[in-house]
Amino acid sequence: MKRLSRFFSSKSSDDIIFAGDSGSGKEVEDFVQAVRKQAFDRGKQNDNQWTAQFASTCFTGSALRWYEDLPSTVQADWKFLRPALLGRYPAGGPSNATIPTPAAAPPFWISSQSSPATPPAPATGLSSIPPTAYPLFPYNAAAPPPPQPNVILPPVQSLPAYPPVTQNVAPTGQQALGMRTGRIEVVVPGWPRGRAFVSKTLDNGCFKAVMFNNSTALRVRYFPKTGDIYLNNSDAAYSCLGLTWSMKSPSLTKSSSDSAQLTAVSAKYAPAPVSTSSPWHGDTWGSVWKVADDGQLLAQEPGTGFKRPGGLDVAVYVDDHSFRLYVVSSFDSFTSWVGEGYKLGKLVFTEK
Repeated sequence: MKRLSRFFSSKSSDDIIFAGDSGSGKEVEDFVQAVRKQAFDRGKQNDNQWTAQFASTCFTGSALRWYEDLPSTVQADWKFLRPALLGRYPAGGPSNATIPTPAAAPPFWISSQSSPATPPAPATGLSSIPPTAYPLFPYNAAAPPPPQPNVILPPVQSLPAYPPVTQNVAPTGQQALGMRTGRIEVVVPGWPRGRAFVSKTLDNGCFKAVMFNNSTALRVRYFPKTGDIYLNNSDAAYSCLGLTWSMKSPSLTKSSSDSAQLTAVSAKYAPAPVSTSSPWHGDTWGSVWKVADDGQLLAQEPGTGFKRPGGLDVAVYVDDHSFRLYVVSSFDSFTSWVGEGYKLGKLVFTEK
């Protein structure tokens, strides 16, 4: 344990704390080794549940936030949590990053006797623009005043893209959980321009735009047992694909015109906190997804057990530049409110 001594400010090896701030593969290897040694010292080396629970008490800062977004099946089992940690901080990570000295800042591992590094303040995702001032849909004059007249999104190329991030998902141990990797295709009857995919680029906090080049599509990992979809190329602070509604407590009846957009959310459970910087301030849901036998990606209210076999409807507005994409309670009720221009589409999980 001599080479670990710089990570502890107490002689007690129980004071292991892991923050994950440097992203170094070497640091996480030492952390996994230290946790394994603790399990061995207590005769728990074959108890994956105990070891996972012990490791969970060591997380702080960004590592704690990452841990809280993992599926519960990964959190509860060391044989899944261990490879997830090693995948989150790979061997090719910034191992040469400068490790702060105790005089400058807390190290990557700190003891409970030291002052932990203050984690960054969480993004609230709240917009200063009130919902009534942020119109949403094209409409006809006979409909009640809806939020938006025929706004054409700018060309997708002009949207600010997040840099690719490959380590922000809950991964490894995933095959045992039935994990599937792929993209989300948007299928619209009669669309003449070939295949379209949900873009990895967020527009105003939502996945509105659709790219026609699958190399710029959003890549995801789907966990069938939990209903979670993790983002492969989104900002690490928002690790799951979710839905944010235009209002609180949306109605999901066939007579409802309530609508939601695809968003990146920071928690997998409902009610999730408001996601990214979406101007919509309604309910945000996390674990809502199911891939049907034919590949269709279905959305449903969390905890309902998919009582609607076909899931919620998908409304797509098509123009010469892009698609606008909404998940709605009822396509017929939605289009009777917002007017013409929308087509009933579907989302398809495409594995490649």
